[in-house]
Amino acid sequence: MRLIAAGLFFLILFTGFAIVQSGASGTKAEAAAKGERTIIVSSGDTLWEIARSVQPEGDDVRKTVYMIKKRNGLSGSALQAGQSLIVPAK
Repeated sequence: MRLIAAGLFFLILFTGFAIVQSGASGTKAEAAAKGERTIIVSSGDTLWEIARSVQPEGDDVRKTVYMIKKRNGLSGSALQAGQSLIVPAK
């Protein structure tokens, strides 16, 4: 009985990890198919500046900031140098 319980525990645990990983940003090919591209954050970059540089013609920069945050699972605006972000393709 313990063996079955342990097996179920690990099955649920690993299934949870797989689900979390599948909800991640996605691959570069997936991003390109959605009209997106991947950029690497440089030291001193801000989310606002990045959004302004990639925003589609006529879009409000606040909308682009929101889209970038949502697409990358960001809860705040803090970025780190070397971080990879999926952004709209310009």
